[in-house]
Amino acid sequence: MLKKFTDYDQVDVNALNNATLPKGAYNMQIKGVQLMSGDKGQYLRVDMDICDGEYKNFFARKFENQSGERKNWGCSFFVSIPAEDGSKSDNFKKLLFKTFILNVEDSNQGFHWNWNESELEGKYVGGLFVLKEFRGSDGEIHTIVNIAGTCTLKRVADGTYKLPKDKLLPKERDNGFKDVDLMQEDIVLPFD
Repeated sequence: MLKKFTDYDQVDVNALNNATLPKGAYNMQIKGVQLMSGDKGQYLRVDMDICDGEYKNFFARKFENQSGERKNWGCSFFVSIPAEDGSKSDNFKKLLFKTFILNVEDSNQGFHWNWNESELEGKYVGGLFVLKEFRGSDGEIHTIVNIAGTCTLKRVADGTYKLPKDKLLPKERDNGFKDVDLMQEDIVLPFD
């Protein structure tokens, strides 16, 4: 018979679900790649997880602790595929796509990508994580740490990466006006 370990009753089983990842750069392993289509064209969905250190397998553990039909992998990086239309935005997509591929190639000695997205699975790359704000269904602003870019593993190791800017919602400005209940009978307006 097992002996109940110290503080068993006090262990917070929700701690992992509520754990947050500090913003910064991490060594990542690509766990899956899917070619997808959306309103803005085709893209690669690249699912990754942290592959070493204190936060190793962070996203796999969070995924395993989810329940229900809406389980979601917590770290997907989206790489737009250029449409070859010659537009300025298409040229920018080409730059971002090639940067991602070079980061993967430079992080995996001897690897050269041959335009087969499945070859990216199991490969390593640096992940750059920043703060991202969003308005929840409760109307409140929430903050998460989200992957915003990639770099080489070497840049993560030597600290020469540059984090993108945090993705914060625009601040609501105080315009000096107060909400007034117009149905209130005893309201006094300054121009009455």
